[in-house]
Amino acid sequence: MRSEASNTPETDESLPTQFARHFLETHGAVVEEKPEGWDALLPGELARQLDLSELVSARRGADARTPAIHLPEKDRSLPIGYGSPLVEKMIGLASDRAPLTTCRVRIDYLKKAGFDKSIADVFSFPNSLPTVQSTAEAKTEYIVFNCWYQAQSDEQQEGMLDLVFNLETAAPIFEMDVTLTGLDRTFPSPGAVSSLDPKILNRLLPKLQKALEDNIAAEIADFRERMKRRYQRDIRHLAEYYESLRQEMEKSLQRPGLTEASIADRKEKIALIPDELARKTHDLLKKYSIRTDVRPCAVLRILTPAVKILIKLTKGKRERSATLFYNPITKTVDPLSCEGCGAGTYRVWLCDPHLHILCPGCRRDCPVCRKG
Repeated sequence: MRSEASNTPETDESLPTQFARHFLETHGAVVEEKPEGWDALLPGELARQLDLSELVSARRGADARTPAIHLPEKDRSLPIGYGSPLVEKMIGLASDRAPLTTCRVRIDYLKKAGFDKSIADVFSFPNSLPTVQSTAEAKTEYIVFNCWYQAQSDEQQEGMLDLVFNLETAAPIFEMDVTLTGLDRTFPSPGAVSSLDPKILNRLLPKLQKALEDNIAAEIADFRERMKRRYQRDIRHLAEYYESLRQEMEKSLQRPGLTEASIADRKEKIALIPDELARKTHDLLKKYSIRTDVRPCAVLRILTPAVKILIKLTKGKRERSATLFYNPITKTVDPLSCEGCGAGTYRVWLCDPHLHILCPGCRRDCPVCRKG
């Protein structure tokens, strides 16, 4: 068995040690380099959660291969390795909330003209006329919610979803490669990453919920159809079984020699069949009902140059403005956000009389006007 440790310099940190150091830094600890390792000053709450002293030291073990965290105040050391209690506790805390990472994208060439055609290529405005008023280079931000979902019924399906929004317009973005493959991108150091403004999150939450519902529904469409077929099959078999049982029991009433008590008992059982069938049907409904669970795993904030496009939408003698963004990552114009339900849409309707921007699903009865 070939050992990789023998090829690693003594000063190199093992992966668990790198993880422990990164975890402490991203949770507010101040880390100072030392020739034999590093020291860390932990916030009080973090020290309490990990059951550590506020001042800890990371040192190699006696065999130069077993790193450990030393607690001077408690005069003891805790190993940092795969499966060690301290690392497992850090993993647990890291998994409690979705980590936020910021990425800056550099774009060497940004589209400067032809936005009328770019809009016409993807948008349709059935009851209004769009006109580009102005364009300008701008910095914009996108946020990616990486979410795990699970659908449970008689079977189980799980998967991952990436939901992308423009932070300025709150519009959901379709088919954006969140890996940013082939782009010039940089990730600031942990200390340079700020948390999201709660106001931004509050504005996005309803749209995130809508996007989750729509995306999960699309992801589990085949799964749902499969459960529906099984439910209908079992319901059919169940009905056939109890109908056969009813006929057999009614036929048995014609047998000679039955006492009045036996006949009464069988009639009572026949009368109970509909209730029993209803209970079994309800059990099947519970069995094949689909329960979904969703959990955010990570959040990526993308800072990128873009082109901000101000358009005028004219409907009859009335008009309103709207803001679009040319997205250099997708190389197309981002959709508008429906002001009724929050869905992203490239087919834009304006309501009467207030000209709210609506998707096809909301256009017949404007939710904004209905709320007053």
